[in-house]
Amino acid sequence: MERIEKKSQIWIENLIAALVLLLPLIIFPLSQDAFELPKLTVARLFVFGLIIIWIKREVSGNGLKGLGGRLFSSHLDLPVWTFLAISILATIFSTSPGLSWRGMYYFYFEGLQAIIIYWMLYLVVKNNVSETGQEKVIKAILIGSGFVGLYAIIQKLGLDPLPWLSSPRPRVWSTLGNPNFLGAYLAMVIPLAIDKVMESRRLCGSKLYLTGLLGVLLLALAFSASRAAFVALLIALAVWAVVKTKTQGNFRRWILTVVGVSLFIILAGRLVERKAQQEPVTRMASLANWKEPNIASRFKGWKAALIMVDKRPLLGYGLDTFGLHFRRFMPDGYEKLTKENGNPAYAHNELLQKAATTGLVGVGVYLWLIISVAWVGWRSAHRANVPGLFAAGVAFVVQNQFGFGMITCSVLFWLILGLLGQERSK
Repeated sequence: MERIEKKSQIWIENLIAALVLLLPLIIFPLSQDAFELPKLTVARLFVFGLIIIWIKREVSGNGLKGLGGRLFSSHLDLPVWTFLAISILATIFSTSPGLSWRGMYYFYFEGLQAIIIYWMLYLVVKNNVSETGQEKVIKAILIGSGFVGLYAIIQKLGLDPLPWLSSPRPRVWSTLGNPNFLGAYLAMVIPLAIDKVMESRRLCGSKLYLTGLLGVLLLALAFSASRAAFVALLIALAVWAVVKTKTQGNFRRWILTVVGVSLFIILAGRLVERKAQQEPVTRMASLANWKEPNIASRFKGWKAALIMVDKRPLLGYGLDTFGLHFRRFMPDGYEKLTKENGNPAYAHNELLQKAATTGLVGVGVYLWLIISVAWVGWRSAHRANVPGLFAAGVAFVVQNQFGFGMITCSVLFWLILGLLGQERSK
């Protein structure tokens, strides 16, 4: 019996590792939706397979008697279950239940189907990944990110072998389909790579590989020229430095690492082709100019979200319906900043997005979940890999206050929640 359980656990760990390695790389260039739909399909297949193996493992062990304890064993479980429940309610009372169920076309990451996938992944990871398996999963994340970064550099050099309808220059998108999506993904992965580099005590092949990988990821981030990702990475690394100081002391070492990473990205940005509107350093500096069209349009979108909250404050308009209702509440002057008939699918601020689509109840639960994640991450900072995982989660949350998630980053975030959730309730 023990042998069957162990074999099932190894299968689960290997499938999770395969998922995080392959998911960012999956594309189907011949399809009209070359990026998100193929990734969503792969995520569904893997997660359903994981659930089947986990249930089989439980049945072959103690039956389903101990399953209840596994479902509520972490400080994160109650906010996660409540988040799922609110999502279900927001779908039932949605102005478009079908849209809330399946998610917005071309994105799919915020519909109830996707949220159920995240919830199932969280449960599987929390209850089945051992310390050895965690190392395997993080290694798979880093290997997959290396291929993403290399393809971004190939695009920047103008050597892309795939015939995209538009050129991935000067801002590259690699296998994520959008420069901001690429930046968001890299902002999550880079803290994991840095944590691994800094934990490698001696110069060896592994440390050289990790250092080279980190260089590739930083270059790819610079080439994406994503402002939200750069801000998210800086804040995430600042949190990482504080967490490392808590567990190991030597604050100067960690903060100098953060400064070094920041300078590398800035210098890489200065060395790439100098097109003022796309150069990473220039784009970062433009954050101070609130009249810049892209930034000013964000404020207009946030204003529309606030109006939507005022109209339906309890449970909002329903999951993933922001784009459906935006033009009803579109502030004056929005089209002058973007384009005629512009209709953003998302508020580009997750707090306001949740408030508009799941109401004040939903945004309250979202905040509860994020605060719980921060508390558990801080409490378990002594565990191996937690500083890097915690920082990756921070990068996701910060980036989403200026943009929005997508399947790859959302799956990675909920996997991180599962790993952090292994800190059991006392």
